[in-house]
Amino acid sequence: NGVDATFELAEVLGREHVLGGLCRIIAYREAPGVIVHAGVHPTSIDFGELDNRQTPRLQRIKAVLESAGIQGNVPADIHVAMWQKFMLVCAWSGFGAATRAPIGVWRSLPETRPLVERCLREVVAVARARGIAMPDSIVSDMMRFIDSMPYEGTASLQRDIMAGRPSELGSQNGALVRLAREVGVAVPVNEMLYAILQPQELAARGQLSF
Repeated sequence: NGVDATFELAEVLGREHVLGGLCRIIAYREAPGVIVHAGVHPTSIDFGELDNRQTPRLQRIKAVLESAGIQGNVPADIHVAMWQKFMLVCAWSGFGAATRAPIGVWRSLPETRPLVERCLREVVAVARARGIAMPDSIVSDMMRFIDSMPYEGTASLQRDIMAGRPSELGSQNGALVRLAREVGVAVPVNEMLYAILQPQELAARGQLSF
């Protein structure tokens, strides 16, 4: 659910051994060995070469996924696709965890909805500053997607923080803040979300008690 892991792996394994990718699914562990598929049907996985070449292995992977009932997609630009999902998780995870409310609540309130849009615009600004060709319509498209999600939907980061478990905060809003600083882009909404959630993250990791 971030944009860093691909390049961290590539540094260790070599770029030729790593694909960029993302998964579209809403699922959670209900009990040991029990996974609930709560939304996004069918499950889909986007993947691609880091230089966006079309290669035989992409088609082989696509065939394997689809034989298992998983939709495999090879986008024209895997980096744009990854940043589009990053936009979604920064907003959904951040606002869900900060408000302790499902998506149907914070996308609707006049106090929070404009902040959600600002959060998305911040991610787009950072992506473009880092050379990612984000579409002009991406913020309005993402708001339409957010509006289409089930009212009761929650993000995995939100569920982890609410349960007092370590979460992906550092890989989501925290990563966006770090990446923004590297290119000199202001991201005040994401900075706020990261800052107000960080005490709970540190407590969950045993680094802070209160």
